[in-house]
Amino acid sequence: MKLVIVAGPPSAGKTAVIRQIVKTCAQTDRPAYLKIDVVRAFEDEELRAEFGIPARKVYSGDLCPDHMGVMVLRMR
Repeated sequence: MKLVIVAGPPSAGKTAVIRQIVKTCAQTDRPAYLKIDVVRAFEDEELRAEFGIPARKVYSGDLCPDHMGVMVLRMR
């Protein structure tokens, strides 16, 4: 499994970068998308509809999204 983590402040262009990664990877791999955030977002739904890939979002609540990422990955 290859894992790519894209992080940055709001409106930095993360979703645009992810779209390009998915377009490139979809030709040879089976990409999936996981969004961990503290606010409501819809990128998972948009990417699922646009590319037909598995996509999910998790709200971290009071926990830092970076630390939540470790907890989510540990569950698998």
